[in-house]
Amino acid sequence: MAFFSRNPLCTSTKENEDPKPPKIVEKLQTEINQLNIEWGQAFKDQSQENQKLRDQLQEYQTFKEKHLQDIQDIVEILIDGMITRIERDTGGEKRELLPDDEDQKNLVQVCDRKEQQVKSVQDVLNIIQYGMSIRTSGTTAANSDCS
Repeated sequence: MAFFSRNPLCTSTKENEDPKPPKIVEKLQTEINQLNIEWGQAFKDQSQENQKLRDQLQEYQTFKEKHLQDIQDIVEILIDGMITRIERDTGGEKRELLPDDEDQKNLVQVCDRKEQQVKSVQDVLNIIQYGMSIRTSGTTAANSDCS
C-alpha cells in the first residue's frame, strides 16, 4: 500500500518510512542554523563592546568628578584668602571697595556697578566672565594724543 502525502516537502511513498525533507530544505535549514550562530556571536561581540564603553564612561565620569572637585576646592581657597586679606586690610570694617562714579581726581569711572552676592565658585566665575565681556575703556589726558 503506497502512502502519498499532500505535503510537497514530503517525498516518502511508504507508509512506515519516515518522511525526509528534500535536499533544498536541508540546505536552507543548515544556512539558517549557521546564520543563527553568526548572529549570536555578533550579539555577544556587541554586548562586550557595549560593556567596554560603559566601563570607559564610568572611568571618565569618576576622573571628571575628582578633578572638578579639586579645581572648585582650589578656587574656594583662593576666594577665602582674598576675603581674609580684604578684612585684614580694612580692619574688619565694611567699606566701599569700588570708587564713586566720578571720584575727586576724575581718574576712574565705574558705570552701572552693582553688588552681587555669590554662593558658589561658579557664581564668581560667571560674574568675572560677564564683567570682562562688558568692559570698556576710554581716552585719558595721558593717551588722548597717542596713536
